[in-house]
Amino acid sequence: MATYHASKAYVFRLSESIWRELRHVKSGVSISCLCPAPTGTGFFDRANVKFNTKIADTRKVARYGIDKMLKKKFIILPGIFPKLTRFLCKIIPDRIIGKITFNIKKRRN
Repeated sequence: MATYHASKAYVFRLSESIWRELRHVKSGVSISCLCPAPTGTGFFDRANVKFNTKIADTRKVARYGIDKMLKKKFIILPGIFPKLTRFLCKIIPDRIIGKITFNIKKRRN
């Protein structure tokens, strides 16, 4: 799971860098980064990962993502959980976030 989360962080930061570059050169191109809660894609079943939270509906996540993308929103957070997580990550130090994340993942196994 460490590789999974690291790759998601990489894609987010890469997207953010491209978004900033496009804004800097005043390009007409937009970029969006969809950051949903766990979504029912089948990935977690194959990875043998269990969640204690509700799994988001793929169609609802996709519809929400497309709607926000068409409005040129960069960070797209469908649902309250992703919004709350993003807010908490802004105010809680990374070291503590890391411990919380590790303990959550540990309980799932």
